[in-house]
This record gives sequence, C-alpha cells and structure tokens, in this order.
Amino acid sequence: MFKDEPLHGREALRALLEADKAGWPEQRNEERSAIVQGDAVATEHRLTATTTAGRTAALDVLRIWDVADGRIAAIRTYADTAPLLEALAG
Repeated sequence: MFKDEPLHGREALRALLEADKAGWPEQRNEERSAIVQGDAVATEHRLTATTTAGRTAALDVLRIWDVADGRIAAIRTYADTAPLLEALAG
C-alpha cells in the first residue's frame, strides 16, 4: 500500500495499485480537503481498507501532488501506517 522507494512510470504505479488491491480488496478514500497552490496540490483523505481476511484498518493520509505540463510529475504520501500493520497482524 505504501512504498519507501520511489516509483517511476505508469507501469510501476499500475503494478503497485494492483498489488494493493490483491491484499486489500476493499478500499475507500474519503476526501477531506484539498489545497492548490501553483503547480502543487495537497489532499487530505481518510483511507479505510479491508484485508482478504476481513480485518479493517482506517488511517488519515496526506498526499502532495506535483504537476508539470498538466501531468502528475510526483506524488508524496504521508501516513501513520500502524493501523494497516495491526490489521495484517490480526
């Protein structure tokens, strides 16, 4: 769901999203706020995800999106992932 190393390219992002969906088949993002300043966007949302074993985790997520030439150039994600780890541990 979250990676420590950067991803590069559409295929890498697609692979990450597919792996997330396999381990956390039910996911819901509730947007709470968004701020746009120049070529940067900050979004705050609540992620609720359920494992294949039926355990649920909820956490707050902040993402910073950098935009260049009308396309996403970078995304940085900040979250306390402890609820995800607890759900995986059971």
